[in-house]
Amino acid sequence: MVVWPPAILKGWIERCFVHGELHRSDARFESGLCKGKETLFCVTTGASAIESGPDGKEGNTNMHLWALAYSLRYCGFSVKQPVLFHGIHGYFEGEDKKALGLRCKAILAKQKQVIDGWYDIPDIMFNADSDFDDEGRLKLTSPSYSPFIKQS
Repeated sequence: MVVWPPAILKGWIERCFVHGELHRSDARFESGLCKGKETLFCVTTGASAIESGPDGKEGNTNMHLWALAYSLRYCGFSVKQPVLFHGIHGYFEGEDKKALGLRCKAILAKQKQVIDGWYDIPDIMFNADSDFDDEGRLKLTSPSYSPFIKQS
């Protein structure tokens, strides 16, 4: 399964994550130029939490975000577990639309709590450089944190 970010985000990554500016071949992952910096995704989906889960028909939102999270990891960032808000879309009408507006206002009002609780948000786990052999293959003794990097 290949998961690509939306074209506008992919273009932003290609313009902003220029080789030599945010990463070099000798400065990536744990030794990346952005080491010590943290990032967090706050993401809305139009589907329910169930539909956006591991067995949901929309696909696992965390897996959809993995390519972008790994790009940030490549530059040295620590990436926090995403904060997800489900059922946010423009198809509501009447009372349902009003209810969505109130829910969105409540979500935005709680963003200060997200920031205040920054250090309580766990990081996405990635394999350390030491988990790979000299050829870049995951060692048999190393854990796997993603279906994208696992024992063959």
